[in-house]
Amino acid sequence: MLWYYTHNIFQESEFLSGLQEKVCIAQESTGWECAIIGTLDVNFYKRLATVGVPLGILPRGETLCGHLVAQPPASVFMLPDMLEDWRFENSPYVESGGLRAYAGAPLRLQNETGDTVCLGSICVASPTRREPLTRAQQTTLARLADWIVGDIVQLTRARRQRERRRMVDLLAIAHKDSDDAVSEDPIMRLLQTVYPGAVVSLQTCKAGQVEFEGRGSVLLSDFCSHVWEDTAYIDNFIAKSNHLEFPTDRVVRAIAVPCESVSGHSYLVIASKDFQQIFDDIDAWFVQTCADIISQMWHKRLLGEVMVAKEKFLRGFSHQLRTPVHGILGSVELLAEDLKARKLVDTVSKTMGLHQTSAIAKTDEDQGVYLDTIKRAGRDLISIINSMITLNRWADVAITDRQYTTHTTHELEAELIAEVQKVTAGDTRYNASVFFNHNLPPDRCSLRTDLGLLRDSLLPVIINAIQSTKEGAVVVSISAYPDSQELVVDIKDTGHGIPVEDHQRIFELYEQVNVYSTGAGLGLTLATRYAALLKGSIQLVSSTNNCGSHFRATFRDQGLEYSELPLRTDPVVAQSVDIPQRFFVVPSKKKALSLAYHFAMSLACYGFTASDDTQDALIILDFAADVEQHRASISQLPSDCVVLCLVPFPEGEVRFDTRSINIVYVHGPFGTRTLSSALERARIISLRNRVVEPRAIRDLVMLPKLSGCTSNDRTDRGAVQNDGIRAADSILVDPSEEQRSSAHNSANAYGSLKPLQLHQNENRSLVDHSSLGKGQVPTPPVEDGAANFESTRSEDTTIKDGPVVSDEHQGSQLGYTHTDHSSVSYPTALLVDDNAINLRVMQMYCKNRGLQYVCARDGLEAVSVFQDHQEGATVEAKVSPIQLVLMDLQMPKCDGIEATRRIRQLEKERNWRRSIVFMVTGQDSPADREAAHDAGSQEYHVKPISMDTLDTGLKRHFSRFQAKKRS
Repeated sequence: MLWYYTHNIFQESEFLSGLQEKVCIAQESTGWECAIIGTLDVNFYKRLATVGVPLGILPRGETLCGHLVAQPPASVFMLPDMLEDWRFENSPYVESGGLRAYAGAPLRLQNETGDTVCLGSICVASPTRREPLTRAQQTTLARLADWIVGDIVQLTRARRQRERRRMVDLLAIAHKDSDDAVSEDPIMRLLQTVYPGAVVSLQTCKAGQVEFEGRGSVLLSDFCSHVWEDTAYIDNFIAKSNHLEFPTDRVVRAIAVPCESVSGHSYLVIASKDFQQIFDDIDAWFVQTCADIISQMWHKRLLGEVMVAKEKFLRGFSHQLRTPVHGILGSVELLAEDLKARKLVDTVSKTMGLHQTSAIAKTDEDQGVYLDTIKRAGRDLISIINSMITLNRWADVAITDRQYTTHTTHELEAELIAEVQKVTAGDTRYNASVFFNHNLPPDRCSLRTDLGLLRDSLLPVIINAIQSTKEGAVVVSISAYPDSQELVVDIKDTGHGIPVEDHQRIFELYEQVNVYSTGAGLGLTLATRYAALLKGSIQLVSSTNNCGSHFRATFRDQGLEYSELPLRTDPVVAQSVDIPQRFFVVPSKKKALSLAYHFAMSLACYGFTASDDTQDALIILDFAADVEQHRASISQLPSDCVVLCLVPFPEGEVRFDTRSINIVYVHGPFGTRTLSSALERARIISLRNRVVEPRAIRDLVMLPKLSGCTSNDRTDRGAVQNDGIRAADSILVDPSEEQRSSAHNSANAYGSLKPLQLHQNENRSLVDHSSLGKGQVPTPPVEDGAANFESTRSEDTTIKDGPVVSDEHQGSQLGYTHTDHSSVSYPTALLVDDNAINLRVMQMYCKNRGLQYVCARDGLEAVSVFQDHQEGATVEAKVSPIQLVLMDLQMPKCDGIEATRRIRQLEKERNWRRSIVFMVTGQDSPADREAAHDAGSQEYHVKPISMDTLDTGLKRHFSRFQAKKRS
C-alpha cells in the first residue's frame, strides 16, 4: 500500500505545498523548533516537508520515526528528553545532531480488511528538553496525521483517474488503428508505452500456466482477478534484505488476461520486475480492453477470411448451378422457337386429311406442354437459388454501411417495376396485373434512403402477392408522410388469402401456406430482415380466404420532403387540356377483379374525377377475352370518345380488334409510365378527332426518363388477327426504322392512309414526323398469317410500363457511353464461354437470328480472336468487324472482366469503333457488377438469360436489329 499510494509523490507539487502548510501548523501549535512530514519505506525515510531541518532521504534504521510503526492509531509517541531514555541516549541524532525532545504521530491507512499500514509520520523536535505535549497539542498532531493520510488517498485517486483518462484516449486511437491493422503489434506497442519497464507478451495457454523470464512458470489458478504477486519472495526480501537495493532481475507482479489470437486461445501478459509498481483495477481494465481489441482484430480477420471463403463459395455455387440451368432453359427456348417456326400443323394440313392434322396438332401441343414444364421447373429452381443466396448475403449487407442517396418515389416505383418484369416475364403462371398508386405526386416527393435495400425489402412481398393471385390485381400503394417522416407501402392482392392460423408462420424461414407452392418460402423472411436494416417493418394487416391479403411495409426516418414544384424537368404525368379530365368506368365485373376500376383509382391520384356518363370523359374498359363479347362492348360506346382498354393477359396471348380508331390498349404493369403513355395516346386521338394541329414537338408528350430505358412500348405477339379485319385503324406505338418502313408500305397499300410515325429521340421524347389530319391514322403492318406472327412483335398496340432494359437498369448502373450502331442490322458477334453447352446455346441463338459469330473459350483467346478479327476487317472490306461481344465472367486463364478491359484498351489504342459488350454470367454479386462496369461492359445479364431478353438488349443498341427467328 505504501508503494501504491506514494508512487511518484515527489512530482506532485501542489500536494507538497499543502504538506508544507500542515508541517508549519504542527510547528506552530507545539512551539518546538523543528517539524517534519515524511514517508517510511522498507529501507529509507523520505522527508516530504520540513521546518527547521533540511529535506532528505535517510536510512530507516537511523531515524526516530522508525519507532512509530508500532504505535497504535490516533496516538502520539513522545520523548521529552532523549538523554534520559536509554534507547535513544546514544542515537546519532542526539550525540551528533543535538536533539533532545521528540514527539510524533504515525500516518496510518486502513485497508479493506480493517488492517492498518503505516505510511510515514508527522513529528516535531527540539534541541532542548521540553515538557510533554498537552492533550490539545497531541490531538492537533493526530488530526494533522489523519488529514495528511486523507490527502494522500485523494491524491492517488486523482492520479489514477488521470491515468485512466489517458488510457481511454490511447484506447480510442488503438480502436481506430485496429481497423486497418493485420497483427497485434500496435496493441503491444501501446502496452509498452503505458508500462515502459514491464515485459509485454502474448502467450498461448499451455497446461494452464504462464511463463516468466528468470523464474518458473506460474499457474493461472494463482492469479486473482487476472493479477498475480510473488508475495513470498517480496516478504522474504523485506525481512532479510531490506538494507539492499530492490532487485530487478525477477518478475514479482503480473497481469494475465485471456484473449484470442492467431495462435489460438492465448493470454496477454504484463510482467513487472519493479518492486514498487503496483497493479490495480484500472490496470486490469486497461489490459482487458487491450486483450479484447486483439480478440476483435483476430475475429475480424477470421470473419474476413470466412466472408471471402463464403463469397467464393457463393460465387462458385451460383456459377455452377446457373450455368447448366442456362444451358437447359436456353436450349428449351430455342427448341420452342424452332417448333413454332416449322408450323407443322399448317404444313401438314395442306397434304393430309383432317384426322391426321388433328393428331399432329395434338402431338405438337404435347411437345409445347413438355417444354413449358421444363421452363417452369427451371424458373422455380433459379428462384430458389436466388432466394437462398440472398438470404446468405443478408449478414453481409447488415454489417456494411448503407448507401443513402436522394430519390423520388417515382424512382422507387421504377425499380420495383423493373424487378417485377424480370421475375414474371414469359411465365404464364403469373396472370395478376400490378398497379402502382401514390398519395402524393411521385415527382414531387423525395426521400433519402438506400434505394437498393428499400427495393429488396418490398419486392418479395409484391412477388408473393403476384404468385398467390391467379387473376385480378395486385395494388401497390406508395404513401409518403413528410410530417411524420414515414414511408408506408401497402400491397393488396385479390388472391387466395391466408388462413388465420398461418398469419405469423408465413414470416418464418422456409414456411409456406401451401406446401405445393413454388419457391423456398424465404420471400417474406427476407423482406422483414431487409426492412429492419432501414428502420422498417413488414406486417400482415388482413387476409381472408379467397378474398386476398393486405401487407403493409412501414419505414421510419426516410428523409421525406415534399416540393410544391416538380423535382424533374419533365412532369411524370403531364396535365393536358386536350383530353377530358373525367373518366367513366364501363361496368363489367366485380370491383376487386376489374382492372378498369383499379386504373380509375390511379387516375384519381392525378386529379381526374369520376363521371356518371360517357359525355366528355375518358372511357375505361376491361378487355374481354372473347372476341365477340369484346366487339359487342366496343360497339356500345360512343365513337367520338377515347377508350382506354385494360388488358390483363400475359403478352403473346391476346389478339386485338383494330377496327376502332379510338381505342388505346393498355398492358400492365400499370405504373406511372403506363398512365402517362396512355394519356398521351389519348391526347393524340383527341387531337385527330378534333382536326387540331399538334403542338410543338417539345409539348407533344412528357414521359418519365427512367435511367437506362429506351422505349417502354412494345408490340404484342398477336397484334392483329388475319381474319379480314383491316389492320389500319389502331394506334401504332414506337416502331423501329425498318418497321416504320414496313408500316409505311402497308399504309400506302390502302392508298389514302398516312401513318403517324413516332420514335424516341435521345431524350426519349416522342417526336411527330407527320401532320395530323382527318382520316390520318397510324397503320401497323398487315400480317400474312402465322409466318409474320413473330416478326411483327415490336409493333404493338399496347402500352406497357417499366423499363425494357435487362438486369436492374443496366444503362443507369453502368453509366456507359452510347456507341452509334444505328446503321447495323445484324452485328457480328464474339461469343466467349468456357462451358461448351452454353457456348452452343449462344451459337444456336446467333444462327436463329442470322448473326455471324466467332467463338472463344477463355479470356485470353477472346482478346486474341477479337484483335485478329478487327485487324482483318480493317484491311478487307468483306470482313465485318466484331460489333457485339457476349462475354462470360468466370473463365480459366483470363476472366471476362480482364478480357473486357483488354478489348477496350485495344479499341482505344487502335482507334477502333467501340463494340457492345454484354457480360453474360452466373455471378450476381454487386462487386462483379461494379467490376464489369469499370471494365467497360454496357450490360450485365445473369444466367439463365432468355432469348427474348437478348433480343431486347440487341434492339436497344442496334436499332435496326430484327429478331427474325429461323423458319
